[in-house]
Amino acid sequence: AGGDAEGPESGAATKRTAESVRAGERLMEAIDVADEDRQKRTRYAEDLEYATKQLSEAELAKMRASGTPVIAAPASNLLMLGREPLPYILHTLRNIKTTELDEALILLPFDYATRLFWYLEQAFDPKRTAGGAARAEVELAAKVTIALLRAHFKQIVATHSLKDTLLRLRKTVRDGLVDLQDLIGTNMAAMRTLKATVVHEFF
Repeated sequence: AGGDAEGPESGAATKRTAESVRAGERLMEAIDVADEDRQKRTRYAEDLEYATKQLSEAELAKMRASGTPVIAAPASNLLMLGREPLPYILHTLRNIKTTELDEALILLPFDYATRLFWYLEQAFDPKRTAGGAARAEVELAAKVTIALLRAHFKQIVATHSLKDTLLRLRKTVRDGLVDLQDLIGTNMAAMRTLKATVVHEFF
């Protein structure tokens, strides 16, 4: 009888774990796709700069007038659905159920966790924090940053190459949450709790 009583709970836990594993795999795939797209964009910018320098002003003017690109821009991965890398990562995170997110981040290999930090840092860029959608992104990025720090804290603090990233995150997360709190009201307990968690638990 005892086994029967534990069965549904055990089954639910197994299901949650399986869903979290799939969520982690989707996130890993998204990071790979976004990183590859960023690399293509970087190479394109370098190639464009070089190719532009090889052309005369007259040639460039003629190409601009005809709408002819100096070199063709790379096509984005279809999985990104026309999004740039950061919005694509945030979209992927937003589509992971809250009940699965923490475990998915725990299961995330450390290499992927360090790569995800880059995108989280960009989400707090002041140039992005205007408007309702961006405010939601800041809150999401803050929650993911906290969960990621909790999940991989020992490895993070032991990784010297992450020191500069963490120092930047400390400032950007604090500043981003201050701006967000100012925008949506200082009387929101959830925002104060989130900000306090970031500042006191990790920074």
